[in-house]
Amino acid sequence: LPSPGRVLLLDPPEGPGIRFDGGIATGSEVSTHYDPLLATVITWGADRTESIQRMADALRRTAILGVTTNLALLRAIVDHPQFVAGALSTGFLDDHLAALPHPACPPEKILSAALAASRRVATVASAGPAARDPWVEAGPWRLGA
Repeated sequence: LPSPGRVLLLDPPEGPGIRFDGGIATGSEVSTHYDPLLATVITWGADRTESIQRMADALRRTAILGVTTNLALLRAIVDHPQFVAGALSTGFLDDHLAALPHPACPPEKILSAALAASRRVATVASAGPAARDPWVEAGPWRLGA
């Protein structure tokens, strides 16, 4: 399920036959009052096979850190042999969800997000203790929310 929080890194896919429509960017706050559709990746090609290949590639190159997304699920669905073959039904997720792998985020994306977060902490720290506001640094998370 999607989650509120700060988008630490957004690295959308680009290239021929790929369109990324998003209402978020690196540093965006996703509040508790949000539309769970944060972004859409659209691909097209000369045929279904090319479109699926572009989608698989686009999803592998997409990184969103800081909030929970369904990106890993989408990657697994597009790579699933039944999806590629077009053998789909309304029970696809129920029939195949347990067998879907949960790929990890590429390490270079995690390092990029960690670097961005450390720069933010260094900027806040350099402002001095009087300028630090723990309520701002905590982000949108609140006990019981």
